[in-house]
Amino acid sequence: MTKQRAREQIRILFIIPSFKAGGAEIQLLSLLQGLDKSKFVAHVAVFYRGNELDELYEQSSQVHVHYLDKKSACDFLFLLRLYDLIVEYRFHIVQSYNVSARFFGTITAKVAGTPVTIVTERTARLLYSSMGSRFYLFFEKFVMRCADFLIANSESGRQFALSRGVQKARTRVIYNGIEPRRLHVERAKKAVRDDFAIPEHAFLVGMVARLEPVKDPFTFVKAAHYLAERQANFYFMLVGDGSLFTSIKTATSTSEPRSRITLTGYRTDTADLISCMDVLILTSKDVEGCSNALIEAMSLGKPVIATRVGGTAELIEHEKSGILIPPEDALELAAAIERLYDDPSLRERLARNAQEYAASRFTQSAMVSAHEKLYADLKRSFCHNTEVGHA
Repeated sequence: MTKQRAREQIRILFIIPSFKAGGAEIQLLSLLQGLDKSKFVAHVAVFYRGNELDELYEQSSQVHVHYLDKKSACDFLFLLRLYDLIVEYRFHIVQSYNVSARFFGTITAKVAGTPVTIVTERTARLLYSSMGSRFYLFFEKFVMRCADFLIANSESGRQFALSRGVQKARTRVIYNGIEPRRLHVERAKKAVRDDFAIPEHAFLVGMVARLEPVKDPFTFVKAAHYLAERQANFYFMLVGDGSLFTSIKTATSTSEPRSRITLTGYRTDTADLISCMDVLILTSKDVEGCSNALIEAMSLGKPVIATRVGGTAELIEHEKSGILIPPEDALELAAAIERLYDDPSLRERLARNAQEYAASRFTQSAMVSAHEKLYADLKRSFCHNTEVGHA
């Protein structure tokens, strides 16, 4: 690499707590894989190792992964390693994902003298998972106001950031974009269904999500129980893992008809699984940013039903590209599923419109291009007086 090219490249450090199989982690991976490596040098600092996507990140071409090896919630020595990393590579931009990374990443980058700090907002309301999250969320709003820029993956997310005191001029909405390989279907519908003892001509209702309270998988299970008792041709599939997996497994194994509700756990072949579904559901009850699962289903030409929360209404136009329902309403969900089952022409119309809309707005190339343009603009604005060292 010539010295001139090294001077022209923009060095970016992305900070994230872990490489678990969540929406933020999947989108960051898509961004890293799509960035033009002749213009950008990408590094990722991650607090913890040992999660589902570790290997995919490590194998990403020309992406430098740095494990900070945070030992526990009370271990703050990792901040010294983060500070040394930022100083060593003299990054032009530090971009942080998720609550604790935004809090620690922005402060550390500011102390280390990074010209541009970016935080990402991928939800649209406060979500408390522990006392620690309450602490971070309380103080984080002050840190977010100090960041140079905020990227939200939905307009709802941007409005949430504005309500926390972030200036509108320092925000931008960049919707999620799906990496094409995630949409590659490798196995035939019958072969996939055979693996789970699902009849080829059954009506399969699925949901792909981390099994966490915010996704409200119990509403999906309640609707499944109700419909399975009414119609022998209904089958159901929950794809994903999470803190509620054991509870969901218990709820589906102790009631009839348990043989028609499948829990797959964490899977890497989500395109194959979505492809064999007749309709995809998302039952988020409190908030949703820009759902990868919904976009993937729409891109694969599947009709979708989702709760009207957060950014979901920005992805789905009710009655045109999908059906929106109230959260935590199993009977309303069941009625929407029955409606699609009874009306094949409606299913086809919704699926066709959804696929066209997804192809026009939620591609990896569109998402990456929007980020690249922003990075170049921010570097020109904030870094014009910064001496550029070796890459």
